[in-house]
Amino acid sequence: MYKVAEYIDICYRDDPNLNQCLTKEANKILKKFSKGVPEIGIVSTDPFFIGDVDVIPEKSSSLSLKQKNSVLKGIKNANIIDLQIDPIQKTGFIRGVVNVTLNSKYVVNGRLLLFPITGDGDMSIKITNFDIQIKWNWFTFIGQDGKEYSQFKHYTSKYDYENVKFKLNGLFNNDKVLGDAMNSILNQNSREIMADLGGPTINIIIKRLAKLVKTFFSQVPYDELLPLK
Repeated sequence: MYKVAEYIDICYRDDPNLNQCLTKEANKILKKFSKGVPEIGIVSTDPFFIGDVDVIPEKSSSLSLKQKNSVLKGIKNANIIDLQIDPIQKTGFIRGVVNVTLNSKYVVNGRLLLFPITGDGDMSIKITNFDIQIKWNWFTFIGQDGKEYSQFKHYTSKYDYENVKFKLNGLFNNDKVLGDAMNSILNQNSREIMADLGGPTINIIIKRLAKLVKTFFSQVPYDELLPLK
């Protein structure tokens, strides 16, 4: 059994300042998660290996984009600015802000923003002040050791950001003039591009992170994670 109290201060679920305590300690947990906790099956989150993503555009039906060996960096520097838990209703809310960079290999072909685009090579996407909010509810169950544990039941998420910068190498068979022009077009229309193409990748990232949180909850007894005073 993993001892959460070994590296954070315990927050008590009957404390009137529970949410302030949780917000503070969640940032400590985030730092710990970034290095991984192999004894309970939690992999490193910085860098965070995402893998391959087939991007299905929302609008650009004539576009094919595949990302391979995607790796996300920057999570360890995230700032959790709000964490709220309701032990009675078994609901939670978390909001965090972070600057992240997603690096991957890519293959693209088709039309984007009415322009033809083709190429393969290295892709970098830098997201500044990525603001993510997640709401969830949970249930408790009795483990094989006879202790009570908590687990996610359902969650929803939404996000926003200040800025996105794209850099695609290898466009148009490494034609520098055309490649620079297309990268400029992508960055001048970054919000429209993200609305069309960013959803699938970001949703996968959120899903993978949620899985790690589920793993953490399943390994720490509820009375240790949020004990009574």
